[in-house]
Amino acid sequence: MPAPRARPFDEVAPFYEALWASAQAAARRWPLAIIVEVAMVVAWFAIRTTAGADGRTYLIWVFAAGALALVAPRSGLVVFVATSVFFEPDSLARTLGPRELVVLPLAVGVLIRVAIDRFHWRPGLAVWLALALAGGTALGVVHSFIRFPEDIAIHAAQSWIGNMLAPVILLVAAVWTARDGSLRVLVVAVGVAVVAAVVSLIELAAPGSVSGGTFEWVGFWKDFNGRLAGTIPSPNGLSAQLIAPTAVLLAAVLLAKDVRLKAIALAASIPLLLAHYLTFSRAPLLGGYVLGVVIAWRIRRWLGILALAAGIIAGALFLPAYLQLRSQTVDEGIVTPGSLLVASDQARFQAWRAAAAMWGEAPLTGQGYLAYKELADVYGDPFLGSPHNEWLRIFAEEGLVVGVTGLFFIFVTARSLARVPGWLGTGVLAGFAGYVVAATFNNPFLFVRVSAVAFAIIGVGLALADRARAPTATTTDQATDASRLD
Repeated sequence: MPAPRARPFDEVAPFYEALWASAQAAARRWPLAIIVEVAMVVAWFAIRTTAGADGRTYLIWVFAAGALALVAPRSGLVVFVATSVFFEPDSLARTLGPRELVVLPLAVGVLIRVAIDRFHWRPGLAVWLALALAGGTALGVVHSFIRFPEDIAIHAAQSWIGNMLAPVILLVAAVWTARDGSLRVLVVAVGVAVVAAVVSLIELAAPGSVSGGTFEWVGFWKDFNGRLAGTIPSPNGLSAQLIAPTAVLLAAVLLAKDVRLKAIALAASIPLLLAHYLTFSRAPLLGGYVLGVVIAWRIRRWLGILALAAGIIAGALFLPAYLQLRSQTVDEGIVTPGSLLVASDQARFQAWRAAAAMWGEAPLTGQGYLAYKELADVYGDPFLGSPHNEWLRIFAEEGLVVGVTGLFFIFVTARSLARVPGWLGTGVLAGFAGYVVAATFNNPFLFVRVSAVAFAIIGVGLALADRARAPTATTTDQATDASRLD
């Protein structure tokens, strides 16, 4: 009996079955959410490059990003963080760009999801303190409306939305979206910081290669006498933007078990370390010291105490040599013969005295949000528009209660992050401490491009801390979170 003749479909069926299996595997590797996120970021770059940030096409993208944040908060947060480090002109209002408005539907999207879940989500105390800090500074805005002319008060309100409310929303959204242990937001924040460092270094090495080309819009190209700035119009701001990602990468290099991860982290950390050095900022030095203390403390408590003491002694011994090198390197030079302080150092000390005097005259209520910009001259600072110390600025502008809330936020957040095990917990804790140090010498809250990266990383860390403290969390869960990138 002759064998049945094969039908054409029988011959091609295995091909389509294999194709379908490959498509399923690709779908598992590249979920739809990631495809949408990549498409939104690519569209953002294309629109900014071809049409700019003040046209109808860009507003369409902003609405699309807001809709994405509303229906899929994690993807909306990823898209915002991935685009956050690059320059955004204040085309919508004074100190407020269109992209910053994406945080508003992001906040609503998270709130809706929490409500649908019948408010079962129980964030830690650090989140509530962050919300209280946002609320307290909002009262400072109200104070500004009462005290200052309308145009100044409106400027304060716009600045509050983009520079105080936005970071807190990003922090809360990062905590909520990472409550299942997802690290996607953290990976994106670290990756985009590396890109910002590389772009800034290219422009410094070859002036005009970026600022005079197709992608000149990515930065605010201002000359700081040889100090690196690039995508942020401030060397210290750029250093503060990179400090948390640098700590995470260095922790992976030193403590991670996976050799491939260590190699990737080492390669990514090189441009960050070079960028830190070329900013000639103090924050990276102190951040590196903090990372060393945290690592030593996690190995043995007595070793951490020893590292802390050794760092203080070394700082006392080598600080004069560093200040001399800095005064010779930075073009602003020394202020007076025999002094090791440059002009910016003297101006900063003067600003701190002015902020302290402002707080001394209104210790309970402060002077109003963004009041330092208007009143600094009266209190002895005619040069700077900010006190170059975020924590002191909160006391001066919002008073004792809000200022103490800010200090409690620092303490509680550090204590929570200390519960996250492994190299990742070490890196996030050191990154947060480094950001706090940077905010002690500068005003990174005035740049959402700085705080977006740091607060996204800190938020993921707080989510991992919540999982570590949850009574239902098992040792296996904690180990999986801590080594997810291993």
